Amino acid sequence: TPLFYDGRQSQHAQAHFYPYPAIDKLSDVKRDAAYDALCLENEYIKVVVLPEIGGRLFSATDKTNGYEFIYRQSVIKPSNIAITGAWISGGIEWNFPHHHRASNFMTVDHGLVENADGSATIWVGEIERRHRMKWLAGITLRPGSSAVEVTVRLMNRTPAVQSELYWACAAVHTNENYQYIFPPSAKVVTWHCKNAFSHWPVSHEADFVGVDLRGIDLSWWKNHPAPGSYFIHNLQEDFHGGYDHGKHAGTMHVADHHTVNCAKLFEWGNCPEAEVENSKLTDIDGHYAELMVGAFSDNQPDYSWMEPHHYREFTHRWYPLREIGVVKNANAEAAVNLETAGNGCARVVLNTTRRYKAARLIVRHAESQASVVDQKIDVAPDLPLTLEFELAHGHKPSDLSVLITSADGRELIAYTPERPTQLPELPAPVTQPDKPEQVGTIEELFQIAVRLDQFHNPVLSPYPYLQEALRRDPDYAPANTFLGILQCKRLLFIEAEASLGRALARLEQRYTQPRKGEAYYYLGLALAGQGRDREAAERFHRAAWYSEWHSVASFQLAQIAARDGDFAQASRFVDEALVEGGRDCVAHELRAILLRILGRGDEHAQEIACLRALDPLNAVAVGEQFLMDSKPASELISLLHIDPANWLELENVYLSVGR
Repeated sequence: TPLFYDGRQSQHAQAHFYPYPAIDKLSDVKRDAAYDALCLENEYIKVVVLPEIGGRLFSATDKTNGYEFIYRQSVIKPSNIAITGAWISGGIEWNFPHHHRASNFMTVDHGLVENADGSATIWVGEIERRHRMKWLAGITLRPGSSAVEVTVRLMNRTPAVQSELYWACAAVHTNENYQYIFPPSAKVVTWHCKNAFSHWPVSHEADFVGVDLRGIDLSWWKNHPAPGSYFIHNLQEDFHGGYDHGKHAGTMHVADHHTVNCAKLFEWGNCPEAEVENSKLTDIDGHYAELMVGAFSDNQPDYSWMEPHHYREFTHRWYPLREIGVVKNANAEAAVNLETAGNGCARVVLNTTRRYKAARLIVRHAESQASVVDQKIDVAPDLPLTLEFELAHGHKPSDLSVLITSADGRELIAYTPERPTQLPELPAPVTQPDKPEQVGTIEELFQIAVRLDQFHNPVLSPYPYLQEALRRDPDYAPANTFLGILQCKRLLFIEAEASLGRALARLEQRYTQPRKGEAYYYLGLALAGQGRDREAAERFHRAAWYSEWHSVASFQLAQIAARDGDFAQASRFVDEALVEGGRDCVAHELRAILLRILGRGDEHAQEIACLRALDPLNAVAVGEQFLMDSKPASELISLLHIDPANWLELENVYLSVGR
């Protein structure tokens, strides 16, 4: 029996079961079970991925000291936490387009690839069922490197705009010796929805979501009196992590903060509630914290828009820390700490993700640039460097700067302590909008409606705000256009035609060419959805006048031409779509199909290679090789496994062009 939306929330957004089954009937029976594991290993680290549990990176082990720098479970012990129910702690969970995504406890598409440079990659991913967007995570180990490199690709395969939330949920083992490492810019943290703010690391807030945090140093696990989520507000650096001072080991994450633009700490806290929650998730592996990272998003919920056929790509790196303490700066190649060592001395500690011989360590006074230390060093993942030196009278580590260069003079990492500043003023928290009739302007009503839809608000619907805007001005084009888009996504094509037609009537009055072409494109979708391809084509042609709609409108025209049997014309349209949409996997799929139909074998092979480079788990690429070259179906069956949704998605690609 399908479970439709009934107001459930997950991470302060709508939690839908449908079209997924609920996985919430959990047993208290413990039994042995076998899971397929995908493994990568080099001289420094080993990682294990479980495709049957959502493609989770299950463990990451530092072979130089045996430290599990990602929380490894001894048991698979789910609790009802995810959107569909079952969820386990530990490892790294990939979440798109919602956090603790619906399929996190289901088998995902997966494969192993050996790369030309000697590295190897585990690819995991899926076309998720609710929005029909695709995510991929390529987990790579390179020879001689202690870093786990993860390339993430997000694709809106649908013809309509969608909003998405991407977060990687990485867990680490915690205890009374564990300290969280936020970068120097992290002076303020916030809660879900940005409805509360606190200073970091020492809080001064008497009421942070109902918890008194005054005087608490939040960087230590042992100090947390209650479960908490702490999102860095306005992240300015590329790193964050954690360190176990008892085990002298830790975990570092590095990514470009312009894209991977937020880091978050979640933990159950050092409290009785934590003991209860932890007992639901593990037997013997102890407490954990989540060092999460979000891309194109700095909160949960904080959904960003993806236009039709939009492609995004970015890279994470996780690596183990050894004997370093609280890192002050980190990048993909190195992490450095500068601290007081006692007895009038300072200490520099350096970790690197590769071996560097005859590197150079330079310590200077930050203001005068006078040299304090200048010497050659050897350093490697299994050979961390610790150097202690005397401080001049009256000086302290904060007066110094550190620079490490490779043997050829390239900067590996540098660090200069920032000067103390006053505590920043806390931002104003986000509040719920007024009721529609209380909102002052039509523009505000429209913007509220867009945000409510964008953030999948579980309490407020966008429709009353759109209806109030249109009550005040029935022809208000932005509200009619957005309403038409929502109707297209709900397959209410007749209603969408009316809304979009009214929007265009306002935009085109006095024979005006509108500034934006969005209404033309979605009116084309509404007409095509009713089987009126000829009328739809007219609208898509007009939408193609606009640069932002040229590629996807040309793709729609290619589909219509293919349905009419004019494959040469369809090929011309899809080539036009790829002029600007070079990473549009859906257009590449259609081009491959058309090249096969037209008998252009060499170009077909090149197109398949291009498609598989963009999407190593692409079913159309494998299906086209099966159809073109009569290759065995085993690869296609292995890729799509037993998931009916995968086969339906593949069928849909061919049905959309009349094949």
